[in-house]
Amino acid sequence: MSDRDITDAECQSLKILANMIIPASDEFGLPGADDGAIFADILATAGARHEQVSAALSALEGLAMENHGNDFAALAPAQRDGLVEAFRRLHPVAADLLATITVQCYYRDERVMRALDMEAR
Repeated sequence: MSDRDITDAECQSLKILANMIIPASDEFGLPGADDGAIFADILATAGARHEQVSAALSALEGLAMENHGNDFAALAPAQRDGLVEAFRRLHPVAADLLATITVQCYYRDERVMRALDMEAR
């Protein structure tokens, strides 16, 4: 593993967070940001900014431990919701980075672009 790789723990937290940012929509037949192809793009994009992404996820994990005594991935969904709100308030730049990467990769997916009647790029 190189120093640019996302760790397994970071990957798990990022995947959960990506799904919280953009969940799947049965109504519109769209995948969530944790979909395999979309998440692979998120990981590749995050890997290129590993230092900042790792610091952002570390801040999220720190809040989880401080507030709940557990890893972010181990929290119940309601606990995660509250924690992410606190993360956005206390670490806005880090939260924006993770949200931007997620949204950017989501809207690069051909299925999403087709559903929006837009040409995939």
